[in-house]
Amino acid sequence: MTSIVPQAQIKLLSPCLGLGILGLALAVFAWPSLAVLCDIYNKEDDYSHGLMVPFVSGYFAWQIVREKKMELKSSWFGIPLIVIGVLVVTLGQWYLIAIYPDGLGVGFLLAIGLILCLAGTTIAFGGIKFLRLLFFPFIYLVFTVPFPKSFTLSLTLWLRNLVSVFSEEIIRAIGITVFREGNVLHLVNASLGVEDACSGIRSFWMLMAGAAALGYVLNMGFFRSVLLCMLTLPVSVAMNVLRVVATGFLVHRAGIQYASGWRHEVCGWVTFGCGLAALIGLASLLSRKLAVPHSGNDGESPRVGALVRNFLAPQRVSILATVVALFSFGASANFIIHNHYQQTVDDAFSDRKPLAEFPKIVGDFTLAKQRSLLKDHLDLLSPSDYTIVSYQNSAGAKVELRVIYWSPGSRRGKGIKKGVRSHFPDVCYPAWGFERIPDFDLELRNEEVTGQGLSARLFSKAGRRESVVFWYKDVPGKLSNRFAYLLQSWKDPSVNKEGAQYVVTIVTDGSDSPDLARRTLLDFANELGQILPEFGIH
Repeated sequence: MTSIVPQAQIKLLSPCLGLGILGLALAVFAWPSLAVLCDIYNKEDDYSHGLMVPFVSGYFAWQIVREKKMELKSSWFGIPLIVIGVLVVTLGQWYLIAIYPDGLGVGFLLAIGLILCLAGTTIAFGGIKFLRLLFFPFIYLVFTVPFPKSFTLSLTLWLRNLVSVFSEEIIRAIGITVFREGNVLHLVNASLGVEDACSGIRSFWMLMAGAAALGYVLNMGFFRSVLLCMLTLPVSVAMNVLRVVATGFLVHRAGIQYASGWRHEVCGWVTFGCGLAALIGLASLLSRKLAVPHSGNDGESPRVGALVRNFLAPQRVSILATVVALFSFGASANFIIHNHYQQTVDDAFSDRKPLAEFPKIVGDFTLAKQRSLLKDHLDLLSPSDYTIVSYQNSAGAKVELRVIYWSPGSRRGKGIKKGVRSHFPDVCYPAWGFERIPDFDLELRNEEVTGQGLSARLFSKAGRRESVVFWYKDVPGKLSNRFAYLLQSWKDPSVNKEGAQYVVTIVTDGSDSPDLARRTLLDFANELGQILPEFGIH
């Protein structure tokens, strides 16, 4: 028995096939980048909202498409935008496997590139007017972009200091004795550290995304929506000041158990709820009326089949072929880049000794003790390899060596946004409440030591002094240097072993004689310089 396929289905079959080919090409091209971005959203609390934003944006776009009568017009103006997006994504993938950057985040490149590709595709098949109609859903996708680490780190440190200062004043005002050292608040019975989670940076991003959505849903208009988004900063700071003050009060009254664990988490969720309620209250004050925007129909809503037929009409076949070719080119380029580097990089690191085999004797120093990173620190740093060992010389001087190592292209954990520079002593010690004594700062070029030079510091806290010598290896600081490195690594992928990042820190007690402590550390550093290359510290 022969079945007859309705003519309407035949007419719809070709556009659906074209739409399937376009979707497949885009998925193959975007999948590696989406995997990297989802990894960031999953591990980074600051960007955990990034998983929800595309769904919210897609819902807004679907509402507009469903409620507006429109005629889609193809345009070749979308092709240049797709070309730029493909190049940006390809550069991001190249950056990822070659040096895994710090400062200019690879996630920033990948997210921006994908948004450009999506916008270009929309223009190519729907026209500029169609993109203008979907302006807000596309702008809302900005909240999926992980911003450069240099920006987020500076903002986080500024917010932490702000929250610490305000919290100290309020805790003192309610009659509790408190003393602040950096971002550490010392109470009579405990010390509270204002960490990144209490800085307000996480709630700031989430509240700003919520404010943008509220401004759109309540039809508040451009300027009032922008004002609402700007108000999320003081709301975030106030919310986290409330959290720190509440924690300080509970610790003072009931004990240190309220500074950590589930009690502290509950306090965080309650204060976030207060911040969300404050944001909704501000939105209701600023909104003119409670209404769903753009709900008016300019005509009968188009059926899905008609929309698909219009989207991929025969005259758009050449544009479809061009777009699919561009996405296929991008996917092929990503595959070639990864394949070009991977085997050579694996060979380059096959002879590197693990840091667990660090020698028990270094010059005049003998191994005394070895310890592990705390689980929280291990999750934060997610190093490829590390060691923390203590040595003692014949004169009784003790030093602690900390080596944190990341191989090129390694995926870091929750510290992915911070980079190497946020884990060396100039950042860590002030965050722990230590005060840096500038008179003892020293910058040296030591032939026995690689990386960005050797630095010596003296930090003080509560009468205790720690003398510190450190050096580190990071990615090139200037963009021009980074691009030069990319080109050099393409010609010879074995130079990727130079892309390893590390922080080497040596610490000793400098309370009695800071000068003698520094000399001890420098002697130890000279001995280390001859050993570390065996462990990939080039």
